[in-house]
Formats: sequence, structure tokens, C-alpha cells
Amino acid sequence: MEIRNIQKTGKMYYVYLPTEWCRKHHVGQGSKVALEQDPQANLVVMPNERKSKNTKLELNIQETDEEVINKLIVACYVNPLSSFTIHLQKKLDLAKLLHQKRLVSIEAVEFDHNTITCDSNIEVQEPLPLLKTIVKKVRNLLMLLETDPTSDLINRYEEEVDRSKMLVNKSVLGFLTKGGISKNKVIELYYILQITRMLEGFVDNLIVVEDKKLVSSLKPSFTLLHQMFEEGMVIDHVRAIAFLHEIKRIKDHKVTDIQSYHKVSMKRELMQVAEVLMNWAITNEVELQNSVPSDSIPPKSKHI
Repeated sequence: MEIRNIQKTGKMYYVYLPTEWCRKHHVGQGSKVALEQDPQANLVVMPNERKSKNTKLELNIQETDEEVINKLIVACYVNPLSSFTIHLQKKLDLAKLLHQKRLVSIEAVEFDHNTITCDSNIEVQEPLPLLKTIVKKVRNLLMLLETDPTSDLINRYEEEVDRSKMLVNKSVLGFLTKGGISKNKVIELYYILQITRMLEGFVDNLIVVEDKKLVSSLKPSFTLLHQMFEEGMVIDHVRAIAFLHEIKRIKDHKVTDIQSYHKVSMKRELMQVAEVLMNWAITNEVELQNSVPSDSIPPKSKHI
């Protein structure tokens, strides 16, 4: 890190920008730069040209495996690209490719013979609202499975969760690769990404489980999760521990058939969510306790 002295003229404070940085970003006399404050209260200086830069990608591949091509398309979609084109060198059954699970949720991707294009790839601003949406959809899905497990809406909810997860990936990758300023800290982006991935895995297992009693037992944990994200975004050790206890109350199963496999997988995903929330809570409290004078830190709790 380079340290520079603050200069003062009258009531104005200023600092000189590094010459090498100015040359790299074509910043000179009369140029405009963007100033933003990040979540840590750091002042960030950005070249004004960054915000209008378009990025494109063109690939030529000889792959014929639909699953591999599916993952390649999704990877292109979630990256911060203004457009991408994939040329398939070998003939492929596009009907089979279109039926791949993740492609159902992707908009603006076009297939024309052996060419796959996306010319209006959307940019997502913040991932946290998307995670909140996923939590709401899972709560609604639990209620639907409890009252009408044969409803056509079940697959629609699952597809919407898949799409939201892809958009979270896209949002986080955009901030990390383009260097933009998010309302969330980098470590929070990491936690959001982890929880999103786990909830998507949970839903994949949930929709094939045929056990109303188990579904009912899941509802309190998602009520707590909803409260954490909606009521002032309070993620502390007290709520994280409460969530973990709620997950521990869910009945354990041994894998004896396909149904029990999905039940075991569901609880495993929720236990991993609980671990991430605990990590997030401790991260928050470490920052809180080290950003205030020591004499203002409340005494330690004798019990939890």
C-alpha cells in the first residue's frame, strides 16, 4: 500500500493521484473521476470511463456433450459480459441442449444452427436482494408443499430459485472482476454466494421429498432465516445459534432409498447454511468489537 500526505489549501484538503495510475486510465487535466464510499467508509476513486466499458467474448469449441456445453453457457452468462458468442464446430442436437435444467431460466440466449449468442446480457446490481428473494420463495414453496404437493407451481418456484442463484453469481462476479462498489463488503459477497448455492441445493432435494411432516418441521428455520435478512439484516451469534438449534431439531435419517437420500441431503445443506451464518455472525462481531472503544463493549454473556 502506498501512503501519501494530505495537502491543505484554505479549507480544502487534497491528495495527488499517482502518475502511473493516471496514465493507465487516461486521466489528465480536465478529466472526470467518480468518487464513491465503500461499506468500510473508504473513499474510492474510479476512472469515469470504466462504467461505459463493454466486454465481449467469442469462443470456438468442438465439444458435443450437452452437459458440458450447458455449463459453459451458464459460465458465460454469469460473467460480466455485454455479449458472448459460442461457435460449435460439430453438429449438436439443440433440442436436447435446450432441455438442460439451467438453460430454462436463462433469458436472451439464442440458438441458431451451431451458434449460440447472447447480445443483451443483463447486469445485476446487488446480490443481497436476490438472496432475500430466494428465502421468500423457499418459504412459499414449503407452504405449497404442505397444502398442495401436486401443484404445477412447485416446478416454477424451483426454476425461479435456480435463476436467482445464477443472478447472484453474476452479480458477485461483476463486482469482483470489474472492481465496482457494492453495498456489501467482499466477505459478505462470499457469504451471500455460499448461502445461495446451498439453498438452491436444498430446493433441488425438497421438491422430490414426499413427507408433509418433514416439510412442516422445516418452516421454523426459514422463519428465522427470513427474520435475519429482513429485520434490519441482524446477523449475530445469538440468531446464528438459534438457527443452528432449529436445524438440529429436524429429524435425522439414514440413507436406505432415494427418498431418504434426499432427506439427508436437505439437512446437510441446511447445516452448511448454519455454519456460514455462524461465520458471518462472528465476522460482524469481530468488526463491531474492534471498531469501538474497549470500555464501550458490553460485558460478556454468562450463558447463551
